Amino acid sequence: MSRWVAAWFLLCLSLEPPSFAKGDACDSNPCENGGICVSGLDGFYTCECPDGITDSNCSNVMEVGPCLPNPCHNGGTCEISEAYRGDTFIGYICKCQAGFNGIHCQHSKF
Repeated sequence: MSRWVAAWFLLCLSLEPPSFAKGDACDSNPCENGGICVSGLDGFYTCECPDGITDSNCSNVMEVGPCLPNPCHNGGTCEISEAYRGDTFIGYICKCQAGFNGIHCQHSKF
């Protein structure tokens, strides 16, 4: 009986830990250019990419413009605008999520 218990114990130690023990696949922020990571089963993930951006990690920019790729950080929304920074036309403004500010929503208010 003790050999069976020892064998079972060794078998259990050799098995891969369950996926919930490994952490969330999105913890490493694998999606680029404003893509949103969606966790799947067994450590897999998918990226939901903004318009004009493709690839499994949203790394391939198909279109280029003031808002593509999105220059706004922390979930900020890019809007095409007749905006100027000093005497330079930039063509967009970032609408920041609550709690963020800055030209590109790069600063936390907290």
